[in-house]
Amino acid sequence: MAAVPPTDPWPLPELTRARRAIVVVDVVESVRLMQEDEAGFIDRWRRFVHEVRSEVLPKHGGRMVKSLGDGMLLEFPSGRPAVAAALAMQALMLGRGRAATGEACSALPLRTGIHAAEVVLDELDVYGAGVNLAARLAALAGPDQIVVSTEVCDEIVPGLDAEVVDLGQCWLKHVETSIHTFRLGAVRPQAGSAAQAPPAQMAAEGTAMEMNLTLAVLPLSCDQGSAADALLGDFVADGVIASLSMTPNLRVLSRLTTRAAAVRALSLEQVAVHLHANYVLSGSYVVNADQVLADAELADTRSGHVVASWRQACTRGQLFEHPSEPIEALASTVHHAILHAEAQRARSQSLPNIEGYALLAGSVGLIHRVTSQDFSRAREVLEALVYRVPRHGSGYAWLAKWHFLRMIRGLAESPLREREEARQRIEQALERDPCSAMAWSLRGLLHAWVDHDLECAERAYDSALANNPSEALAWLYMNTLRSWQGRGAEAATCAERALALTPLDPMRYYFESLAAAGMLAAGRHDEAIALCESSLRVNGAHTPTHRVLTIAQVLSGRPADAAKTMIRMREIEPKLTVSEYLGRYPGAEAAHARTYTDALRSAGLPD
Repeated sequence: MAAVPPTDPWPLPELTRARRAIVVVDVVESVRLMQEDEAGFIDRWRRFVHEVRSEVLPKHGGRMVKSLGDGMLLEFPSGRPAVAAALAMQALMLGRGRAATGEACSALPLRTGIHAAEVVLDELDVYGAGVNLAARLAALAGPDQIVVSTEVCDEIVPGLDAEVVDLGQCWLKHVETSIHTFRLGAVRPQAGSAAQAPPAQMAAEGTAMEMNLTLAVLPLSCDQGSAADALLGDFVADGVIASLSMTPNLRVLSRLTTRAAAVRALSLEQVAVHLHANYVLSGSYVVNADQVLADAELADTRSGHVVASWRQACTRGQLFEHPSEPIEALASTVHHAILHAEAQRARSQSLPNIEGYALLAGSVGLIHRVTSQDFSRAREVLEALVYRVPRHGSGYAWLAKWHFLRMIRGLAESPLREREEARQRIEQALERDPCSAMAWSLRGLLHAWVDHDLECAERAYDSALANNPSEALAWLYMNTLRSWQGRGAEAATCAERALALTPLDPMRYYFESLAAAGMLAAGRHDEAIALCESSLRVNGAHTPTHRVLTIAQVLSGRPADAAKTMIRMREIEPKLTVSEYLGRYPGAEAAHARTYTDALRSAGLPD
């Protein structure tokens, strides 16, 4: 008879492995505070923990793993709710201090670390290296600060979920490699500069912004269907954007911006604040076998009223026809409701099947990630797309953008080879789609930046805007072209348009950096400085931003600040000289080039 294994007298809770966002919160100098006022410390901490349990965690889907008397270990399903909860706890503690004495300093000074990783969980605790890393990040934070890893920062949108400051590569105790870290803070209302003002305000102030109506097209949500069906809502939104972007007197926000707003389920009021949109198109759909039933409504953010509604039953195949009758009908409905005029029909830029669209959507998500692994993966996905859909231009245009971003981020081993790769992809995109505004924009950048042929660049940007007046890259690069030509007022106008079209773009720091060059050329030095500082908070290693900031600080009478910026710039690019800067600057022949080089020289850049 087989022996019966003995029963475990102390059975352990069952373990599961899952990806979670780990939050470690503790009180700075808790030992000193406890010694000074033990009873007061305990009372404040217990009340704070109670409010976290009863208010913060249920709202953001978090779990209290443990409370240690002067700290907490929390876990959340993902990074974004973890960040929202950390900011809420910070505000809660500061608010409690103010309510008690009228002074924020009476609040307990919290520091928070957040990291997202695969961990091991049971009903009592959380285990794994990810927990330790979150604790190390908390130790890196100062009083009332939140420090997060790249994995968490990739899940949020700067300026919407939190203000982001790039801390660069940091060494943490008992961690073998350096970790790219970011400090987060609560989003504060922006100053009302012309570059940040909503379209209606810019029109009232008499700027050169002719387009005074802005539309945000949110991806439709899937109420019933499979996981693959969830992509149809993005596909329909992209088709509407492609169609309405052809209308010169209507500004249509980029799909990356509107997707960020949709994921966060912003209210109409929040869309109006964050996106400066006058109108929002949103909706939902259900999928049953091959049939799709979609509902959409157009709302005015100023009044909150629905101004038009649309319902359509169709098949999957009808959505992917070229042109797509259901998508064009929705675009026409929206255009009539906003402008009370017949919409100019434009050729849809949709991909021919949902598999190809899934590849494009996945690559766009990866290409804007901070980690080099995700960025490299984006190229693999795009190459799979052009292999599967070789006759469509979108994949080639995004591959060209990938090569440019690789150079911009300093990841290119051979910039010359990278430029030629980009050039080849641009030509492949335009061969397949002569109306690709993105490809025309990138061709113009190649002519200006690499060939220093400003006339050819201008023709390319004109072609981009003729095909799509809402192409943000074309406005951004036209801004740099005008700044190189010394046409500052025009540069600033183009910069304003580019910024207004991309309030939540994942590459917002890049738009702010290049827009700052336009403001500098226009003599708007304070705005140039503000844009540079905002850009560097998210990406502190972008040397062109440091150069523009240095020049603007010198020209605005801030030599001490300029000298500090120059020190930081030379730490990143120690071999840069005045002559090398002039050699690579496309506007070297313009009159302002000497002013710029004199400013850099006075701040400490060697000849």
